Amino acid sequence: MTRLWLDLRNLLRLKVRPLAEYRHPWWLMILALTAIGVFDSASTELPGVSIPVRLAVFVLFDWLEALALCTVLLLWLRLTARGHWRPLFTLLLLCELPQLVSPLASWLPEQAALLVQAALWGVTLALTVYGVARAAKIAVRRVAFGVLLFLPLSVGLFAGMTSLAAQLGWMPLPPATDAAAASQPPSQPPSQPPASEDDDFAP
Repeated sequence: MTRLWLDLRNLLRLKVRPLAEYRHPWWLMILALTAIGVFDSASTELPGVSIPVRLAVFVLFDWLEALALCTVLLLWLRLTARGHWRPLFTLLLLCELPQLVSPLASWLPEQAALLVQAALWGVTLALTVYGVARAAKIAVRRVAFGVLLFLPLSVGLFAGMTSLAAQLGWMPLPPATDAAAASQPPSQPPSQPPASEDDDFAP
C-alpha cells in the first residue's frame, strides 16, 4: 500500500519510472479501482436512484471503463509502437487515483464543484497521457491520440449502462414524453369553413 501512494506522489510530481516497474498485488488493484467507483458514486447525484444501485452502476462502470481503456491503448500502441506493455493497467489505475478526492467537491457551491470536478478530470487525462508516454518512452502525441480514440467509447459505455439500468427498473426512465410534448408546437384550433353566399339568404 505504501508503495502505491509513493508511486502516485511521484506521478503527481511528474516523476515517472519505467513501465515494467509499476507492479502491485492484484488484490490492491481491485481494492483501488472499487474505491474509485465508490467515491465516484458519492460525488454524483442521480435523482430517484437508491444508494446500492448507484454504487453498483458506478463501480461496474469504472471497472469496464478501466478495462476498455487498457484494451484500446494496448491495441493502439501495439499497432503504432514497439515495446512491452504488460503492466499498463497498473499505471492507468494510478492515473485514476486523483478521482478519490472528487466527493470533497460536494461541499462547494454548484459552480465551484463543477470546476473542481472538471479540473480533476483534466488532471487524470494529463497524467494518463504523460505517464504512459514517459514510462513507455514513446511520443506524447501518440498516447494522446489513443486516449482520444477511447473517449467516445467511454461516453457510449456510460449511456448504455444507464439505459440498461433504466430498462431493468433500477433507475427511473428520463421524462422523454414530457420533453417530446414540450418540443411539439401548440395545437391550433380547427379552422371554420368560410361562409357561403347562400347563408346570407337563409331564413
